[in-house]
Amino acid sequence: MSFLLVVVIAGGLSVLVVRRVAPSWWKGKVGERRVRRLLARLDPSRYTVFHGLYLPVGSSGTTELDHVVVSPHGVFVIETKNYSGMIFASPGDRSWTVTYPGGARRQIPSPVRQNRGHAKALARFLPVDQVAVTPLVVLVGSAGLLSDPGPEVVGKDQLLASIEARADARWPPPPLRPAATSCAGNRRRWRAPT
Repeated sequence: MSFLLVVVIAGGLSVLVVRRVAPSWWKGKVGERRVRRLLARLDPSRYTVFHGLYLPVGSSGTTELDHVVVSPHGVFVIETKNYSGMIFASPGDRSWTVTYPGGARRQIPSPVRQNRGHAKALARFLPVDQVAVTPLVVLVGSAGLLSDPGPEVVGKDQLLASIEARADARWPPPPLRPAATSCAGNRRRWRAPT
């Protein structure tokens, strides 16, 4: 009994230490887990979902794609952001302004621009021509929007509808099985930075 109590306390303390040492990392992983659960609701006969894919960029680096959804009507690259506060952003902005309770403000790089880069990298990587790759940024935290950052930004409650709404046959359905195979070949377990 006392051994079990020690294990439970040690586990709880390790969670607290991780939250103190890397709060933004922790919030990011919690947000990604929420989106993972949402994407699990998509019909698996129509959608193939991947999480935590790494693509090569440049000559020596990689970039992580939080989620990729392969569907009959295109590929979606989803960037998860778990923000709090109030966000002011417009389409095309290089940065967003976040105002926190108490009045503190911070400029952050635009996740829309970041994810457009992810979508372009994935489009270059896929072995299929003319695949529509759509970037989406999903906000899962308590943040509110003070302006319209554009159609690529959705709340967690609109994510599935945004993906399913693209089933309007805007694009000819390409042969996406090779795309899914390529994505699966680049799936890699995420490891905490050391």
